[in-house]
Amino acid sequence: MPFNVYLRTQHEDSTIPPLTKAPWAPFQSRIDFDVADFALQARLNKNLTTILLGLIKRITKGERTSFKGYKDVCDAWEVASHISTAVSDSILITYLRNAHVFP
Repeated sequence: MPFNVYLRTQHEDSTIPPLTKAPWAPFQSRIDFDVADFALQARLNKNLTTILLGLIKRITKGERTSFKGYKDVCDAWEVASHISTAVSDSILITYLRNAHVFP
């Protein structure tokens, strides 16, 4: 068989979908598509998607966040970890009425 038999060809009955003013359809808006796409790409479950939508609603109602990027979020968690995580140099364990201290 000649090689050209295996080449891709476009069938005459195939059509290119017409361009539309709303390429994000059937979503109601571009932002709806972007949020849904983000939730899908991030593999958010139902609960996390609901939380994300709640956060977006709070922002649209005027609540502000100080975060400008990923580093700001990481820095905030770093500060919070020193405040809320209690770390001790030793651990006191009572076993059979005897106290044991472990460094």
